[in-house]
Amino acid sequence: MILDKIVADTKRRVAEEKAAYSLEQLQREVAQIDISKEVAFPFEQNLTLGDINFICEVKKASPSKGIIA
Repeated sequence: MILDKIVADTKRRVAEEKAAYSLEQLQREVAQIDISKEVAFPFEQNLTLGDINFICEVKKASPSKGIIA
């Protein structure tokens, strides 16, 4: 199944990244991110800086909450 391959590949990639990139280094870099109100969409802008991938579902409405704004 394709999802099994994606999961296996992701686990391998995450293990490699953890071995090459320390938590302290990550924390230092995160502390330098500008999240002030003067920066439009800081989360979106920072996603474009690196090789970040998502598996996600996009839907118009929730059965319990209705239309998602």
